[in-house]
Amino acid sequence: MGKKLDNVEGILGAYGPNFQGNSFNAQTANIRTGEIMQKVHHCNDNDCNGKAATKACYLKLHRAFCLAPIVDDGKDSPTFNQVVICGRSFNVKSPGGCGQHAYGEDHNFDIRAAKNAWPMPKVTWQQRFNDFKAEHDSMMALRVEKQELADRKATMTANQRNKYEQTDKMEQENKRGPIGCFQGSTSVKWQDRKDLSTMTAPKEAPDAPMMKRKDAKAYKKQQRTIFRMDQARAEAEMRRDQEEKAKEAAELAPRKEAKKGKTAGGNRFLSRFGKR
Repeated sequence: MGKKLDNVEGILGAYGPNFQGNSFNAQTANIRTGEIMQKVHHCNDNDCNGKAATKACYLKLHRAFCLAPIVDDGKDSPTFNQVVICGRSFNVKSPGGCGQHAYGEDHNFDIRAAKNAWPMPKVTWQQRFNDFKAEHDSMMALRVEKQELADRKATMTANQRNKYEQTDKMEQENKRGPIGCFQGSTSVKWQDRKDLSTMTAPKEAPDAPMMKRKDAKAYKKQQRTIFRMDQARAEAEMRRDQEEKAKEAAELAPRKEAKKGKTAGGNRFLSRFGKR
């Protein structure tokens, strides 16, 4: 059997230097961190019949390292807070994937397709990785921008802050476009806010490749999962908008009350000391 690993585009680059050369340890638990398994792991593929795993098992995709994108939370890691692959070793035949990223959650489908000679998915693992990274980078940039804005507001006078907030609100309203599903999705298209309630999951998986019934079922489940993720993102954005409006209203309420009290006090003064 040939190197089925070569059929998954970009996988060698994702595995990195720990997989290259003769120094690779087939008992590696995580190709990204270089962690080694505490016990000898065996390959359960029919070709190996339970023998100890070797590099050939990874080249033939009996076993693989998880390509799901995650944010590195290891504070001592050189890639801390960056988007990286999961990297955990797993049995390709296992429906649970690496134990944290299952096929049904739309992870590592490229590897499974290459192993079983299925058509490759339209959205590859690299595209999903890049979409995840773009979303993370955008979130981090927004966080930095908010912090810079908070620091700048701290030096403003009340009038300057009020004027800035009004101008910023007008700009945001002008820039606001249609919201809906995550742009990298293939299951549904972007929709206007008013159409969000009409979003329905596809009954059939689009362009489903020819495969066994149980695999087709998993493929359809994968598409429904994508849809739910898209809908959740859209709903989360709507909730953020509502929370921002509620917060803004709460900040303006004391000013309105103070202004109202000031006006009422002035009226009482005029009624008591004004012209008769």
